[in-house]
Amino acid sequence: MGRAPKRIRIGGQKTRWGSCSARGTISLNWRLMLVPADLFDYVIAHELCHLIAAHHRPSFWRELARVMPDYEARRLALRDMGARLSL
Repeated sequence: MGRAPKRIRIGGQKTRWGSCSARGTISLNWRLMLVPADLFDYVIAHELCHLIAAHHRPSFWRELARVMPDYEARRLALRDMGARLSL
């Protein structure tokens, strides 16, 4: 994607799979180890796209679709997985 985070942090967030700070730190939930690899890949791609577009406006979703055309299906599957893991 042409961008790399400044730092990667693993934590036990209660309500998020991941986040990206304005300083370029990507934080990932340790529970991602429990999800299928394709859903893990979605979270990584989502957070890396935030290094390009730090919002959820249409340009962010276009960038995510460019690198992961099936992101919508993965997003829904991850939402379902989160409900089962009490995230």
